[in-house]
Amino acid sequence: MKHSTRQALPIVASVIGQRLGIPVAVGGNQAMTNGKMIVIPNVESEEHKGVAFGYLIHEGAHIRYTDFAQVGSTPYTRSLANIFEDIRIEQAIAREYPGAPDRIREVIDHLVEKGGMPVSSGKPHEILHQHVLLRLRSRILKQERLNDLAREQEKILRERLPEGVVVRLHGILASAEKNGSTADCVAMAERIVAMLKEEAEKEQQRKKDEEAAQPPNDPPQADSPDVTDEDSGDESDETAPEQTEESDEDESEGEADADDDGDEDSPGDAGGPGDDASEENADTDAPTSQSRPSSDDANDGEENGDASQDGSSPDQTEESDEDESEGDEPQWESHTPDDSGDEGEEGADDNTSAPPQTPGSGASNDPRSDESMEAVEAILNNQEEAPQDLFQQVAAILETVGAGRAFSLPLEHKAEASVDTALLQKAGSESARIAAALDGLVQSERQERRTHKHQGRKLDTGKLHRTISGDTKVFLREQRREAVNTALHVLLDLSGSMTGIREPIAKEAAMALALALDRIPGVNQSLTVFPGGGAVCDGTTIPSVTRLLAPREHPRRLSGPLAQCHAGGGTPMTEALYYAASRLVGGQEHRKTILVITDGEPNDPASTKKAVTEIRHMGIEICGIGIGTMVVRDLFPEHVVIGNVQELRNALFAMARRILALRAA
Repeated sequence: MKHSTRQALPIVASVIGQRLGIPVAVGGNQAMTNGKMIVIPNVESEEHKGVAFGYLIHEGAHIRYTDFAQVGSTPYTRSLANIFEDIRIEQAIAREYPGAPDRIREVIDHLVEKGGMPVSSGKPHEILHQHVLLRLRSRILKQERLNDLAREQEKILRERLPEGVVVRLHGILASAEKNGSTADCVAMAERIVAMLKEEAEKEQQRKKDEEAAQPPNDPPQADSPDVTDEDSGDESDETAPEQTEESDEDESEGEADADDDGDEDSPGDAGGPGDDASEENADTDAPTSQSRPSSDDANDGEENGDASQDGSSPDQTEESDEDESEGDEPQWESHTPDDSGDEGEEGADDNTSAPPQTPGSGASNDPRSDESMEAVEAILNNQEEAPQDLFQQVAAILETVGAGRAFSLPLEHKAEASVDTALLQKAGSESARIAAALDGLVQSERQERRTHKHQGRKLDTGKLHRTISGDTKVFLREQRREAVNTALHVLLDLSGSMTGIREPIAKEAAMALALALDRIPGVNQSLTVFPGGGAVCDGTTIPSVTRLLAPREHPRRLSGPLAQCHAGGGTPMTEALYYAASRLVGGQEHRKTILVITDGEPNDPASTKKAVTEIRHMGIEICGIGIGTMVVRDLFPEHVVIGNVQELRNALFAMARRILALRAA
């Protein structure tokens, strides 16, 4: 039978909690941590158990490695810092517990499948937050299910933010793997916000410099939607100084004709001697100076203008060409706001000191560039709540599926080793008798068994007479039994009902059993008493157990602390069972057994029954000895009921014999 720890979330939670030294409460419908203990619901489905394990490891890593005094200056920097801190602590827990990344990866896979990690295309601060989250988890933590999402999110980020901002952002993120403390993570988040402020200030300064560099007599074209940047450049060409001078002379010469016809010539026309020429010139000038969208259109317009000026003199045409060539450089030096193209953010940043640009090369007045800087400013001015933390989403999922009474898994209290001579003397003689009987049992089990088969390689000549009657089982076969290889964890109930005569006899019997089993090779035993008192953590009482004997320790060392234990309190049997199972589950022994010695009903019989079922499903046997109570019959499949405490010694021997005699499943 294949056993899985998936069937007992409290046991896994207890293992993790004990290894991290963190109190863990299981049950109810709340998932949270207060920086000192973790609470997780006791979920039933296999799918959500995996999520619960990952949540427990992640939050345990926070308690172990995070400095909760280090926080960002704003809610948004805190959310970014939390992303970096999550990456750091998950790397740290992976170095200490190699299986942790697989558990956390199950959480990520669940969120992806359920749509809990969407690509954001909404507000700029959400896009940036999700990009940082997906990029770092994909690249640093190697969570491959996020690779496609990370690429898609980066594409959206590049569409919404300036390229220079993205480049600088990725430069900062490149060192996220090297963060060594919570303070480093907070500092990295502050660096990102500071970088965004720098980019916004540079953009504002660039615009001020461009406005200051714009010629004051440059005619504004903003009122006419059809006017383009190149139009303004053509107009400056056509109104070059020398051409304007000649145009004034033509205007004075043709004033009389214009007055006679009632027509007004444009001041910019190089008018001919007649009305037709003047009208033709006006028609051709209109599209040339106001509606050309491109340089090709501008060239066409210039050709049309030349063709229309039939009455112009050759000298004027020459001078106009010279004016156009001389006007090229001043035209681009002015670099009006609409002259820029899609050069990129770096060009925009250095615009004030850059050399003269060619048409369409700048980035200053590209509408997309303006929108990108607006997105940066929107991030800086964001007053909304920071995006929800990833594992806050996980907690919300667990809270919807949690059920059952909440109980805290016990903390382990390790008793100081000492020797109580009086207790050893009382238990010594009894332990010798038990040990002798158990040793004889073990030796008989180790002896080779000789059987006879119909065929084989070794003939037993003493059985040849069987062939006369037709029995052909004359071939000898020797079968060696496996040696004892058992881990035993004894749970001794020292609740209030054990006061009086029961307490000293129970202690003596447990001591005798420990001394006897210590003489049997292949037995690895532990002894724990419950309840062991409790600790209060933020108003929550955390029960504890007292471990008196750890595996491979000599039982003499437990005599002192065992003698000092006194009965009192309730019977937290569920918590004690989960604790003992968590100590056995990682062992290498073929057989693992929990032996419970109790005289009363558990605090919660229903949860105790559930715990027994889960523990047995993991391949751990549970036996119970009931002192004056029939409750053990309903709780443990292997049990012994005794009428009084004086029968306990014989019951312990019978149970030990049963445990050691049974073969491994």
